[in-house]
Order: sequence, then C-alpha cells, then structure tokens
Amino acid sequence: MSENKQKINPPMKVSSYEREMLIDLINDVAASPTGKKLLERASALGYTLSLDSIDGMGHCSPKDKRIVLSENCSYDKLVSSLAHEARHVEQIANGAEPYYTPDVLLKDQLIEKRLMDADAVAISLMVCHELKEQGNSAPMEAAKEHYKKEIAAFNKGMKTSPQEALTQAALAWYENKDRLFKHECRIIAPPVSMGENFENTTGRYKKLTAEDCVKRLCTFDGKPYFTKSADELKTTERAGISERLKYWLTFNENICKDAGVSQEVSIASIPVYKDSPNLYGQVEHPPIYPNAFAKIEAYKKARATQTRMAAKTNNGR
Repeated sequence: MSENKQKINPPMKVSSYEREMLIDLINDVAASPTGKKLLERASALGYTLSLDSIDGMGHCSPKDKRIVLSENCSYDKLVSSLAHEARHVEQIANGAEPYYTPDVLLKDQLIEKRLMDADAVAISLMVCHELKEQGNSAPMEAAKEHYKKEIAAFNKGMKTSPQEALTQAALAWYENKDRLFKHECRIIAPPVSMGENFENTTGRYKKLTAEDCVKRLCTFDGKPYFTKSADELKTTERAGISERLKYWLTFNENICKDAGVSQEVSIASIPVYKDSPNLYGQVEHPPIYPNAFAKIEAYKKARATQTRMAAKTNNGR
C-alpha cells in the first residue's frame, strides 16, 4: 500500500516498519472529521508517523517532527493515541510550549502542560465519538481502559453540546491522582533536577495565565469550546502538586540556598494536595539533582558577570 492511498491530503510520511498498518490507522482516524483535520495539519507541517517501543502510548516530538506510537498498544487503542498526538502537534503549532522553559514560572507551566494533556484526551475522545456515530465503536471501547472517567464525563456533556462534552472530559482528566503525580515527575522533576531552571539568569519571566492557556489550547472547529471559567484550572486539585513533590522541591530549594543561589521563585506559591495512598510503591520518588550543581555554578558566574557589567555601566555615567 502506498502513501497516496491515504485519505488525507497531503498524505503523511510513515516508517517502513508496519507501513500498511500505519496507513490503515491514518485512514481510520481520518474517517472522523475531527481526526482528518488533525492529521492533515500534522502532515502539512511535515510530521512523520512511526511505531516504536516507548514509555507510554504515544509521543509527539516537535524537534524532529515525529509522531511515535507504542508498538505495545492494540490497534483500536492506537486510533485514539494517534488523534491525541496529532492534537499535540496542533497545540504546538498554535504556540503551546511542550518543553520546560526557564523563562516561564513553574506554577504557570504546570497549568499549561497539564491542560495540553487534558485537552488532547478530550479531543481524542471526540474522534472516537465521531467514529462510533459511524458504526465503529471499537476505538472508544479500547480507550475505556485508560480514560473511563473522561469518557463518562464526555458522554454526559454530549447531552448538552459538543463543547460541554470536551470541557467535562478535559476537567475529568485531573481526577486521576496517580496520573497527576506521574505527570509531575515527567514535566517538573527532570528539568528541575537537571538544573534547567538556572538557565534563566535574568530573573525575569514571561506572563502566562490560565486564561491564556485556555484561549490557546481549548478550541474546536476553530472556535473556543471551554464552557467554564479559567478559574477552574487554578484550584489546588488542578494547579497544585503532591506532598511528595513539594517535599522534593523544598529539599532542592534548600540545596540552592546553601549554594548561594535562588530557586525558581514560584515554587513556594504552588498549592499542595494530599498524596493518594495508591502512589506509594507504584511511582519512584523524583531524582535529586543528578546534574544541577554544574548549572548552579554557571548560574553564579552569569550573575557575577551581570553584576560586573552593571557596575561598569554605572561607573561610566
């Protein structure tokens, strides 16, 4: 089967590994109007599709423009996974930042990164819903293993409107404490443990509000879909971190203070929610600074250089 058999325009480049299956997958997702739009935009942006043995069900890599799906997932589960990752492509194209950025406060990034996942799940369920309406219920059934609460919220919301369905599904994403903790360990712990927060030597941060995130991320058919106030994303349960991660961040903050540098300034203001007992024994504790001390020294040198330059400027006046 050649790429021109794809039911999207332009066709998406696919890897030779399981090539025919990937083209069938593209065509199944494209049978949904929402899925077709997502895939055509990803393809137009130059993304390729492949299978691999990865952690998780899928991954979107904007640096090398790849969507990678897990070879360990069932075919029907790959349908929603492909829609999910294609939604990430669209989010990033619309200005969302998929990686940790030291010039944005950690508390603000947390809202953005979580909403990116919550929105991608909601949109993937819309794709599954549209396929189910056409007689293909298998993708929605396969998604229940991971998104039972989100599907229930989506179906309830659909009694009102598609916009309400997407909103309720996105908000339901936050109810899984195990998922939230794993998300924290994936998007907060690694960059902070590697000292990436010290790459911001200016001490200045770009403004990013929950309202900004909703406006940038929560769109459907070219229009805003979020039916609630953005304040819904600022609650402790949605904008907070677990007790375990707070302990770890405080521990590392004290290391920074002892070294004579300041930790990321928003850590103290991030709300904390009570840990789920289910986490213990299931999720490893975040790492403790495997590489940050070198970043601390670089941070201190950069600060010293800035101080000297400022002194020279003042003396020259």
